[in-house]
Amino acid sequence: MINAIVTAGNDVTNLDEWQQRSNPWTVTLSYEGRDMTVPFWTGSGWTTEPDAHDVMQCLCSDAVSVDNCADFEQWACELGFDTDSRKAERVYRQCVMQRDALRTFLESEYDAFVYADDDALEMLMNFDDTVSDLRQRFADEIAPLVVEQYGEDDVPAMDEAFNNWTDALCKAGEIPELVYERVTRED
Repeated sequence: MINAIVTAGNDVTNLDEWQQRSNPWTVTLSYEGRDMTVPFWTGSGWTTEPDAHDVMQCLCSDAVSVDNCADFEQWACELGFDTDSRKAERVYRQCVMQRDALRTFLESEYDAFVYADDDALEMLMNFDDTVSDLRQRFADEIAPLVVEQYGEDDVPAMDEAFNNWTDALCKAGEIPELVYERVTRED
């Protein structure tokens, strides 16, 4: 699970016009014993504190924009920036630095998080809740069928049924592959 500590304000200087009118935040994300701190802004119409999901959505979107372009010129063209703009180049460099920091933060799970759709990202970010929900759903829907066929004491049958069921969920796109790889029937 990715957690966030959010504090109002940040120490970024040389703010552009939009940032000057926006709400500044400093967000420290924590995952698997690693931390990543980023400045984050919300527009004047956003009245609530951002959470880990909000920040990760933005970081992932920025990372994908950099990953999918060969260089600044392509990135600028794809996003509608002027390739002669120094401001656009500063934004690009910031996106590259944040992408690199995100890659370090997520390590081997970078692709699983960054290229996840919004529902999958939510599942990954709330892994413990996702696992709890899956286990309960299995207990309600699948386990009774296994007990009926093999009896209550057939642990291998129950484990095999859980693995087959989560495999089917993964193949159907209901759970991300990273959740499938990590989830077990019991702790």
